[in-house]
Amino acid sequence: MAPEVMATVLHGSHSQTPDSEKQRLTYQPAILHNYRRHKVRYADYPGIVEVEPTAFPSSSVLGCLVSGLQPLDLVKLDYFEGP
Repeated sequence: MAPEVMATVLHGSHSQTPDSEKQRLTYQPAILHNYRRHKVRYADYPGIVEVEPTAFPSSSVLGCLVSGLQPLDLVKLDYFEGP
């Protein structure tokens, strides 16, 4: 999830992110090998599914590894993504 989207989910907007929050969360580029991105029915965002390396040998998903999340952050992210 892009930092701007993460800030909107956690705080309502990117501009309302407290400075302490900006220091708490860290983002670094990440690659998830042997997964593919797919459209999720009735959702505005994609999901990822694991694939067999032999069937899709070069499948990977680019994204961000976010560190420093707290339990309330996870609750907000789960609510955003839905069931």
